[in-house]
Formats: sequence, structure tokens, C-alpha cells
Amino acid sequence: MRVTDRLSATLSARGYDYPRQYVWLVPLTLCGAAICAVGQRHALLPFHIVVLAGLAIVTECVLSVVLGWNSHLVFVTVNVVASYLLMRHSVEVDFTPIVLITMTIAVAATSSWRVSLPATAAAVVTLILSDLSSQVERLYIAGVLFAWLVGCMMLTQLRLLHQERATHASRAAEAAGDERRRIAREVHDVVAHSLSITLLHVTGARRALQQDRDIDDAIEALTDAERIGRQAMTDIRRTVGLLDMGPSTTAPEPDLDDIDDLIADFRRAGLPVGYERCGNFELVTAATGLGVYRIAQESLANVAKHSPGSRTGVELRIEQETVELSIVNTRCATVESTGGSGIDGMRRRAELLGGTLTAGPDGTKWAVHAVLPLMVSDAHCPIGLVGRQ
Repeated sequence: MRVTDRLSATLSARGYDYPRQYVWLVPLTLCGAAICAVGQRHALLPFHIVVLAGLAIVTECVLSVVLGWNSHLVFVTVNVVASYLLMRHSVEVDFTPIVLITMTIAVAATSSWRVSLPATAAAVVTLILSDLSSQVERLYIAGVLFAWLVGCMMLTQLRLLHQERATHASRAAEAAGDERRRIAREVHDVVAHSLSITLLHVTGARRALQQDRDIDDAIEALTDAERIGRQAMTDIRRTVGLLDMGPSTTAPEPDLDDIDDLIADFRRAGLPVGYERCGNFELVTAATGLGVYRIAQESLANVAKHSPGSRTGVELRIEQETVELSIVNTRCATVESTGGSGIDGMRRRAELLGGTLTAGPDGTKWAVHAVLPLMVSDAHCPIGLVGRQ
């Protein structure tokens, strides 16, 4: 580490990470004031005491910079004693009180009031015991008190800055966690949907070959499985690509209009799905449309996983203020409801959009019912859910 960085590193390690300009301003000001004070007294006797006093201030500053040494006790003692020795021989326009003022502001900005108050009191007493005129003495005492106030303000501002940094870091970590969970839900939805349809196609191909010896049906089923698999790989790459820092160049996210293709995929895989819809789709925002699509995708994937072959009804209604999605399976089955995916993932997605979702047995049926508002407020809309066009 360079010599010029050691004092700054020492202060930063103690929580006083002021800019380097400030760190260097204190020793330079002290050395300059001490040299000028000694120069003002070159004709006074005993001159060796004056030189030693000035040399003590300069030496303490040099050691602090070179060694990264920062002891308030030594710092205050050296400057107070040296200033007292210098001011025993008063001169006009004395530079020595600048040493006390600089010392006071430095201590107040890098220590608690339990340390800065005694240091300020020592500086005031030194001025009172000096040979300065009463008017000049009062002026410099006011300067020391003002320096203590400025140092305290600097320390308060630094602590507020630290709090702001901590809050910003906490919010950034929380936003990153929300984004990771959102992407995890997207990957889960894509994988569950694609694997469910692919398995249905593969099962159909196996039965066509094993039971019916129908090669054409088997080839058709395997072709559809291949198409869905390739589409899943594209969707996964696109979703994982959202983690990149560069600008997004992906295709638009699915919306309500894509539900027709979603249901067609399940129908081609052999899952009987009825679909009814009513209302003006243009009233639905992109975020709500994506949420409805993902809920329908996950629900149908659960049907294919837990109740393959059972008849399922999908109803989508666009009301004046809400979007209602109902998916009813004619065969009630046990569906995973814990672990952060599946039903919990759908419920979380609905809550992020300001809506509600219920899922569970309804007599001999299994029903999923989601109600989402048409307009998504900023408080509910998760980061990155809208605008990825």
C-alpha cells in the first residue's frame, strides 16, 4: 500500500472513511501553521524551545501519515503543549491558534463527544493561558468552538451516509432476492409445463407402438415432444438470460393471447381441456396477462402430472375491474402445496399482482380460482415483470 494511503486506510478501518482530500488537509494545515508560527518567532529567545515545539507538531503529523498512526491522546497532547509553548511569546497575526482550531475539528470529526469535548476544552484553556490580547483571545476561542461544531456536523453527516449505504445495500440485496425468486418461478413454470406435455407425448408414442403398432401416430407424438422440448430450451435460455447485465434482446413474454396455444399444446398431448373466455383482452396489462398465463400453465401442468387423462375446464373472464381465471379438474388429486413452487408459487404470483388465488378440492373436483386486478399498482408490480419486450 502506498504511504499516502495508510492514514486514510487507518481512519476507514475505524469507520471514518472521509475523502482523501480531507485526510491530507489536516496534516498539511498543521505543518503549515506550525512552520509559520516558528518563523514568526525567529527573533525571540529562547529560540530552541520554539523550534522544538514546531518540530513536535510536524513530527507527529509525519508519523501519522507515514505509519498510519492515529492516537487522539498523543495528537491532542502534542498540539496543545506545543501551542502553549509557542503562544508564550505572542506575536501579531499569530498562526499558532490555527493549530488548535485544526486539531479540534479533526478530533471532533473522528471521535465521540467523550473525546472531542475534553480536547476542545484543552484548546480553550491553552488560549486563555496564552499571552494573546483579550479581544484576539475571544476571537480564537470562538473559532475553536466553531471548529468543534463543524467537526461534529461532519461526523453526523458521515454516520448518516453510512446508514444510507446500509439501507441501499439492504434494498439492493432484497431486490436481487426478489428477482432471483421471480426467475426461479419462471424457470419452474417453463420446465413443469414443457416436461408435462413432453411426457404425455412420449407416453402416447409408447402406447401407439406397444399396443396399436401405429408407427405414424408414434412419429407424430415424438415430433410434438421434440418441438415442445426445443421450445422449452429456448424459454429456459431466455429466462436465464435475464440474469445478464446487458440489455435484453429476448422475445416478448407470453400474455392472454398465448393461452390458446398453451391449451392447444395440452390437447395435442392427449389432455382433454375445455376453454371458455369472455371480455376485452385489451384492458389487461402486460404484467397481469403474464401472471394469468403462468397460473394457467402451472395448473394444467399439475393436471397432467397428477390426473392425466381427466377432463379439465378453463374459464377466463375479463370483468370491469378484475380478471378471473378458473381451472377445474374433474378428478380430485393430491397436489403439492409446499416448498415454494407449485400452488405456493401461483399464490405468490397472484399476491405480487395485488390479487388472490385459491386452490383445493371442490367436492370430487380440484379447482384453482385466481382473481387479479386489471391495473397493477407500482407497489405490487415486481421488478422486471413488465417491460421485457
